[in-house]
Amino acid sequence: MRRKCGSVTAAWAILRLLILLPLWAVGQTNSFRFAWLSDTHVGSVTGEEDLRASVRDINSLTGLSFVVISGDVTEYGSREQLHLAKEILDGLKIPCHVVPGNHDTKWSESAATDFPRLWKEDRFVFNYGGFCFIGLHEGPIMKMADGHWAPQDVRWLEATLKNLPDTNQPIVFVTHYPIDNGIDNWYAVLDLLKKYNTQVALCGHIHRNSNESFEGVPGVMGRSNLRGTAPAGGYNLVEVKEGTMTFAERAPGGAAKPPWHLLALTKHNYAAETNKYARPDFSINNRFPGVK
Repeated sequence: MRRKCGSVTAAWAILRLLILLPLWAVGQTNSFRFAWLSDTHVGSVTGEEDLRASVRDINSLTGLSFVVISGDVTEYGSREQLHLAKEILDGLKIPCHVVPGNHDTKWSESAATDFPRLWKEDRFVFNYGGFCFIGLHEGPIMKMADGHWAPQDVRWLEATLKNLPDTNQPIVFVTHYPIDNGIDNWYAVLDLLKKYNTQVALCGHIHRNSNESFEGVPGVMGRSNLRGTAPAGGYNLVEVKEGTMTFAERAPGGAAKPPWHLLALTKHNYAAETNKYARPDFSINNRFPGVK
C-alpha cells in the first residue's frame, strides 16, 4: 500500500512538472508588457508628428516596462534628423532600447557614425523578466546596399550568447531586416540564434504586422509608426504572460486592438533539419591551403 501511494505521489509530481515545464523552460519569472515601435522615419512627411504622438501615448499608459525600436528611426540618417529623433525619444519616461535601420546607416551622411555617438551604442543587450533581449542591426558595408551582418557585430553576438549564465535562457532578438535573403549573409546570425533558446526575432523594414518563420525560428514583423493613409500612426504593445507573448496594435489616443498574434513560449531545440536553404561552402579553401 505504501509502495502504491509512493507511485501515485511520484506520478503526480511528474505530471505537475510537465504542466509547469513551458513556464520553467522559458525562464519566465513574471508577466510584463513593453511597447515596440519600428520604422518611425523622423524627417519624412509625418514622421516627427507621429513619433511625438506615440511618445505621449506611451507616457500616458501604466504598466509598461520599456520600449524597443527596431530600426529606421529617421528618414535619411542625417545629423539633424538623428538629433531630432533622439530629442523626441528622450521624452519617454521608461527605458528605450534602439537599433538603427538601413535608413539610419546606409543612407547616412556620416557613414553611420552619428548614431552610436548619440545613443552611445548601435546595439543592445539587457535582461528583463527572465528573458535576454538582444538588439543588432545590419550594416553599413556599402551605401544603399542590402543588409549585411558586419564581422565585428557577429563576433559581438557570439560572445554575448556564450556569456549567457544559462544556455536555456529565453532570447528575444530585435533587428531591422527580416532574417532572410534581404541580408546577404543572413545565415551568419540565424545559425547562432539556432544554437540557443531563441523565442522570437522581432523585425521591421516591411512596414506591416506579420508573423514569420525564419527557418523555424519564430519571427514577428512590426508595423511602421507612420500613419500612412490612416488618421494616426501606431505601434505594438507586447505582453508576456502565462507562457505566451501577445501582440496588439495601438493607435495613439485610442484603445489597443485585440491581439493580432499569439506566440507560445517554450523551450526550443533547433535542429539542422530546420535549415531550408543551403549555406555557402568554403571547403575549397582546404584544398588550396597555400593560397593567401
